[in-house]
Amino acid sequence: MMQNELEQRIGKKLEPWQWEMAHFVYQNSPEIHDVGGKDEMAIMILHCGGFEYGSEIRNNYKKLKGPTIIVEHKQDLYTTYDVTHESLCINIKPRLAYDIFKDVTKTWEEKYPKLVEDTDYFSYSGNDEYQKEHITPWPDNCSVCIHYVKGGSEGYYVHIAIVDDGKYNVMFLGKTLREGEAGITWAEKMVAALSRIMSV
Repeated sequence: MMQNELEQRIGKKLEPWQWEMAHFVYQNSPEIHDVGGKDEMAIMILHCGGFEYGSEIRNNYKKLKGPTIIVEHKQDLYTTYDVTHESLCINIKPRLAYDIFKDVTKTWEEKYPKLVEDTDYFSYSGNDEYQKEHITPWPDNCSVCIHYVKGGSEGYYVHIAIVDDGKYNVMFLGKTLREGEAGITWAEKMVAALSRIMSV
C-alpha cells in the first residue's frame, strides 16, 4: 500500500509519523487481510479512534511491538529533544551557549525595549573553556545565577552566570553607565526581566 492510497480512502493527508504507524500495522497485523486490507486500514482509522491514544491502530501497533516513532522535534531555551508516539522525550541534547544567548537577546529586545534603550551593552561573555562560543553546549544540571554588581569605576553590571561543577562562570554580561538610583533601578529591572526570560 502506498501512502496516497490510504490518504485517498480516509480523505486527508497523513503526518509522517501517522503513515509510519499505519504502514507498520498494515504490513504486520493479522487483523489486516491480503484482500481488502487497504479498506480495512481506512475503516480502522476512520471509525476506531483515528490515531488518538487508545485507538485501534495504536493498540495494534503496541501489541505488535512497533519501533519508536519520532512524532516531532522540539526545542526549549536550554535543550533540543524528540517526542515519540508515546509522548516520551528522548534524544535530549543541550543547546549551544551562544545560541541561547541569541534567543535571550531577541526576547529581551522584543519584550523590554525601554531596558534596551538604557543598556550600554549586552554581550556574550563566556570565560575560559566557555569562551568557545560556537561549539560550547550549555552544561547539564548547572545552576543559573542572575545578579548585579556595581562597576569598579562607573555604572552597573548584570551578570548571567552558571555554577557548573563548583565553578562560577559569567556567560552573558549587561552594562549601564547610569549611576546612583538610576543605575540601581536599571540593574534591578534587568535582573527581573532576564530571570523571567531564562526561567530562573
